[in-house]
Order: sequence, then structure tokens, then C-alpha cells
Amino acid sequence: MLNLIRTHQPISRADLARHSGLQRSTVSVIAEQLIDERWVTEGANGHTLRGRRPTFLHLNKDRVGIIGVNIRPATTTLAFADLDAHFLAQESFATTADPRKFVTELIPRVRNLIRMRPEITCEGVGVSLPGRVDLSTKRLVFAPNLGWTDFDLKTPLEKPSACRLNWKMPQIPVL
Repeated sequence: MLNLIRTHQPISRADLARHSGLQRSTVSVIAEQLIDERWVTEGANGHTLRGRRPTFLHLNKDRVGIIGVNIRPATTTLAFADLDAHFLAQESFATTADPRKFVTELIPRVRNLIRMRPEITCEGVGVSLPGRVDLSTKRLVFAPNLGWTDFDLKTPLEKPSACRLNWKMPQIPVL
């Protein structure tokens, strides 16, 4: 539903139902949930020849953002983006050989990216790394290009005490 809103915004609930094939009542429930969770906002009313005037939906790109972390052997790049995937801030730093030291450098950088745009709520962090991740434990099993083995990158990033933020981290993908 978010992708339909993103690609067709501004879009009415009726048009979402037509594009998705879902019932209008289902679309309305999903839209209300997305609005309550601040992913989507309601905008202007449209004009129709008959019936109720539609209210258009937009992504809440001014209030919700996401952070991406791209870990590579030489350089790690962090980016803070809005829901339309427009970069709001970006920085790079050298990837250290010691994963524990790396995390201690990464966490303050993530915090600083978020502090730069206090009006935007960070809703998640996605991490891309050249290695294998155990999906059940969410631990890095082996990243041969980094020289890292059996390391938990997810827990320190999502700890509220580490970042003092109210955000969730989605599952670390395997690339």
C-alpha cells in the first residue's frame, strides 16, 4: 500500500482500491492505520461530478525517515532519507577491522544523523553488509571481506540506551 501511495501520490482511497484490487473498506482500514502511524498524511480534497469528494493521501516524507548503513571493507556509508528515498544527509567513514570498535564508531554517527533533522522521526535502520547473517539469531556469521565472524551488530544498534531513540531496526538483510 505504501508503494502504491508513493508511486501514485496524491491518490484517493478509491483509486488505491482500484490499483490494489482490495475492497474499499480494506483500503480505508489500512490507510487509517498508516495515518495513525504517521507514514501517510491526508491532503487536499478532490473534485468529482457526483458522490463524496475524495481526500488525497501522500507519504509523510516531511516527518518520517529511515537510515541506511552500507558496510564495505574500506568505507562505510550512512544515509538518512525520507520516505521518497531522497537523501537528507549522508556521511562516510573508514570501516575498521575490529567489529566492536566499528560499532562504537557507528552508533554516535547514527545519532548525529538523526539529530541533524530533529523534526523527522527515524522509523528504522537498514544495514547492508558483505557477509552471511543467521536469520534466526540476527547475528553476522561470517563476512570474509571484512574479516568479521560471529558478531551481533543488531543488538547494539537497537538498544535504546545506546542511541536514546525510540526507533525499531528491521531485520539485517543478507547480501
